Amino acid sequence: MDSKNTNDVLVSFVIPHHGRDALLVETVTSISRQVIEGAIEVIIISKDAHHDTSLQSRLTQMFDSGGVDFVAIPPGKTISFGRNLGAERANGQYLAFIDADVRLAEDWVSVMIKTLQDNQNCLLSGAVQQADTDKTTVDVIKSSMSQANAGNVNALPGNALFIEKSVFNQHPKFPEHLETCEDWVFTNTLAQSGEIALSDDSWFVHLGEDKNYSTLFRKEIWRGTSNLDSIRGRKIEIAEWPSFIVPVVVGVSFLIAMILLISGKILLSVALMLFVLLAPFLYAIRLKRKSSVPVGLPVLVYFYLVYFLARAVGMVKGVFSGVPHKESKSA
Repeated sequence: MDSKNTNDVLVSFVIPHHGRDALLVETVTSISRQVIEGAIEVIIISKDAHHDTSLQSRLTQMFDSGGVDFVAIPPGKTISFGRNLGAERANGQYLAFIDADVRLAEDWVSVMIKTLQDNQNCLLSGAVQQADTDKTTVDVIKSSMSQANAGNVNALPGNALFIEKSVFNQHPKFPEHLETCEDWVFTNTLAQSGEIALSDDSWFVHLGEDKNYSTLFRKEIWRGTSNLDSIRGRKIEIAEWPSFIVPVVVGVSFLIAMILLISGKILLSVALMLFVLLAPFLYAIRLKRKSSVPVGLPVLVYFYLVYFLARAVGMVKGVFSGVPHKESKSA
């Protein structure tokens, strides 16, 4: 970290953390390497009742000044609760909401500040995702999806978000009743009042990105549990509706196709499966046109099929398990 002008600006990093200490160390290491004219503080929101003091000491030693503060939150509280608490404790002019499994480019903070300063209407900024060095197929596709959307967007995932604290305090905070989709709701709500910029002048690597299709399927089921609950209380843009409708259509059609196949109605089953593949095919074509993703069209179709089926399962699970609502009273 460049500490020559430590009074110029203070950036507060808020990082929810629960397990996987090695990834947290890599995340904080990339934060300590930020080249900025200013200072950095790191606030780690931990779900562990007693954090490892040796870990805190190790992380603090990465910085010339300041340190790393661990803040414990009660069991059962959501990530949103932790992020909001961290923002409340933060002293910085800027807030950087970072997941505990990302590696930031060394110019990430400086680019994020410049992005906000260059456009007075921009309320929040983020950078595109870059694939990790192992470049697994799923990671490459996920990164290409991010890069294809560079520019002004309606919402952003919560891997690495940057905002002025004064702006954060003036708008609705992260929704504490949601288990997932909280980042999407938070950023989309901000987009109703101003602009959100996804910059390709810098980047981050999602160290915890899904590396194979089985992991992708499990993670997207979890991410989909709050899909329907995230609609409540906010205006839904037309462009966002496909993210709710397509998984349901694909999931229901796939289930019916399987039932027809088991019933011996092979032609009807095949016809319906072709319909099932229509949405993944269209999404794959769109990604091909918008990015230079180095993956063949059949692979992209398979990726989107797995993605939509998992989201459909997650939405059903969320409705019947009550997962999205279990924090609503205590958050």
